[in-house]
Amino acid sequence: MDKGVFIILDGLGDNLIKELRYKTPLEDAKKQNIDKLVRYSECGLLYTKERGHVPRCIESNLSLLGYDFKYNEIIFKALIYKELKENQFLIEIESKEEPKIEGEYDIIKYKDNDYILIFDKYDKKIFEKLKKYTIKNKTIYKGLNKKDLFENKYKVKALYLSSSPIHLSIAKYLKIDYEKPLGTTGKSNENLFSFSEYAIANRHKYDIIFIHIRAPDILSHLKNPFRKKKIIEEIDEYLVKRIKEYFDAILITGDHSTSSIKGRHISDPVPVMIYSKYSRYGFVKNFSERKCVKGTLGILNSKDIIKIFIDRLK
Repeated sequence: MDKGVFIILDGLGDNLIKELRYKTPLEDAKKQNIDKLVRYSECGLLYTKERGHVPRCIESNLSLLGYDFKYNEIIFKALIYKELKENQFLIEIESKEEPKIEGEYDIIKYKDNDYILIFDKYDKKIFEKLKKYTIKNKTIYKGLNKKDLFENKYKVKALYLSSSPIHLSIAKYLKIDYEKPLGTTGKSNENLFSFSEYAIANRHKYDIIFIHIRAPDILSHLKNPFRKKKIIEEIDEYLVKRIKEYFDAILITGDHSTSSIKGRHISDPVPVMIYSKYSRYGFVKNFSERKCVKGTLGILNSKDIIKIFIDRLK
């Protein structure tokens, strides 16, 4: 099997920006390495669900990995900090100070005024004990069936690299090997070189290495299209340029679009490109939202893209 790298640029898609001559940051970015690859790549657009749906972070990233199931966000929040056991009861509460109640439980401070309590099993008496607190969310933990875990489902071994804790918790839930590369920040000033070196060093151990970069999304939320354009150029120079010599197939896409005008997720689809020796490439010369719609992949649901990519590796 060939070696593949699957690059997820968080919040990649965008609106047309007046100050960028009515182009998106991706469209206006100088990215010669990506655009050299795109000439020999299958291209298209990805929707997480139906058109008009504004995807949330977890659902869009699960979809790229081929999953479309109902989930409760509290599970992925808790997995950042600890392993969970089947049938544990999780409850998220709002409190200015750490809650203290009678009984045995684990507690996680997720962020200020936000706590997650984990009990070995569900008991309706828990609600009575917590009656003075505001309950935000609750669920009983259920893991995936063994056959649905990523490696069993797709018959490939994968590694997931990210500096975002919530994204690493997704990999953890699916039982994908995961790592936060040394020196990475999860901020707009990301250490892209560390991602590339970690991927190259581990390429012989895995069939697919996922690389998730959070920075473009952060800059969109900050309404900074100029810096978003710049980080895309840095990704081209310090990540794509470095790894393209070491992998047989390269997929580049986003998990969702984030508007640098509105500062939030939007329903617009994200571009996708697959470079491989088996790609039925077309005439796209610029990796961008408006050009990729003319590519040979067409318009797809994002949960199907992993199957296409794996097929290109065989």
